Amino acid sequence: MPTPRWTDTGTQSSGWRTFDALSYLLLLLAVSCIRKPSHPNQTESAETSLRHDTIEGLRQILTSPYLHSVILVAAPVNFALTGAQFSAVLTLADAGHSPKELGLARGCIAIGGLLGALCAVRIQRLLPFHHLLLTAISTLLALLVASSVLNGSLLMVAPLAAGLFLAPAVNSLLFGRLASTTPPAHIQGRVISVVVLAATGAASLAPVVVGTLVEQRGSTTAMTTAVAAVALSLTAAGLSRASLREGRKA
Repeated sequence: MPTPRWTDTGTQSSGWRTFDALSYLLLLLAVSCIRKPSHPNQTESAETSLRHDTIEGLRQILTSPYLHSVILVAAPVNFALTGAQFSAVLTLADAGHSPKELGLARGCIAIGGLLGALCAVRIQRLLPFHHLLLTAISTLLALLVASSVLNGSLLMVAPLAAGLFLAPAVNSLLFGRLASTTPPAHIQGRVISVVVLAATGAASLAPVVVGTLVEQRGSTTAMTTAVAAVALSLTAAGLSRASLREGRKA
């Protein structure tokens, strides 16, 4: 009797989970090796609970126009990127593509992100801060529209890979100035944690929203939602021009 295909798929999935577990173990070991604080002369506040730190980070964000802008730009972009990738996988699966082809598609998208991380610094040198931000988000918007047009074809992953290539540059542009816009050193980590939580929380919500839309309204609606999220981010970047420049000069 021939071996069922799910057996091979399960073995490969187990291998990838083992690899992920090892990567997190290495990350844990690296963090545990940090022995000295970045500001050794800074006296830590007396109260250090999660609730207190979160409230203090939120209080700082509410008083900073730059931090408002970062959240309004970064959260929709991260939602759109994660949602578009998940929508592509569901769409290709519904179109009858094999698990091997789905894996190849995911791999191509991931390679785009890896190359983007390696080239992020060079990309940031091409244009001034705000011009580059608007150009990158506009390009991402066009790429998602192109991916929507190619819906159901393996070619739809090419624009997504190109979009993910731009993501590291956009995120580092936004998050790279957080330390300089949060003067008290002892609350920088709290502020950054709240901002990152907002961005990654939006990305975590994307598969739920996109999966529901694909099931009830179809993949076109799901991709349209991702496009709308990027359009929202582009609008926020345009309207927050002054505050983003202020943060850049800080």
